[in-house]
Amino acid sequence: MAEETPRAILDFSHVENLDDAALPFLTVILTLLRRKGRDVALLGLRGHQLRILQHFGIEVAGGGWVKVLVWDEESFQD
Repeated sequence: MAEETPRAILDFSHVENLDDAALPFLTVILTLLRRKGRDVALLGLRGHQLRILQHFGIEVAGGGWVKVLVWDEESFQD
């Protein structure tokens, strides 16, 4: 992703299998991108995956736009 790009759309609609074990990693990446001021949208995730992300503090609003509900400042020092 280019440094100048303020937005990212991650489209999972053609992914055949997204293992639940990948979702904590996705949570960290989404949190870091949001902390850097990037707008991020997730497309193509299923309800189960969205519920798991919500347990990790990631809310996916209308249009797929990501909102980070909580993050630990010390865990994400630059």
